[in-house]
Amino acid sequence: MEKDTVVKDRIATILPLLNERQSRIYLAAEAKSIGWGGKSKIARLSHTSRKTIAKGQQEPQGQECTNRIRKAGGGRKKIIDKNPEILLKIKDLVAPHTIGDPMNPLIWTSKSVRKITAELVASKYKVCHEVVRQCLKTLGFSLQ
Repeated sequence: MEKDTVVKDRIATILPLLNERQSRIYLAAEAKSIGWGGKSKIARLSHTSRKTIAKGQQEPQGQECTNRIRKAGGGRKKIIDKNPEILLKIKDLVAPHTIGDPMNPLIWTSKSVRKITAELVASKYKVCHEVVRQCLKTLGFSLQ
């Protein structure tokens, strides 16, 4: 039977190279190789929960590995998806300050992105300057 330090060193070497799913499967394999009490021992040595290791044991082993770690559609929804009217609000805010030749696709605004953001925040929209910049790009503005 291997000493705990050898297993702990092996885990510390391999875990940083793996994603979440791979880590769970690897720790489950380590626990299985130990046998009875392996889950508890590996959980203690790797500083993970027994639940994580159990989840790794339940995952299908022969499944083809994809680049996705989490389910599609997860994460925070974009502000444009939640409030599609924000594009119209930005367009209204920058309309008096729009510069450029109407025949040329290059248009820009003399109003700064941060000032537009401040006006949107005053209008009860929760946005940051980066979102406003992306919205201006969507609307066809060239950022100067």
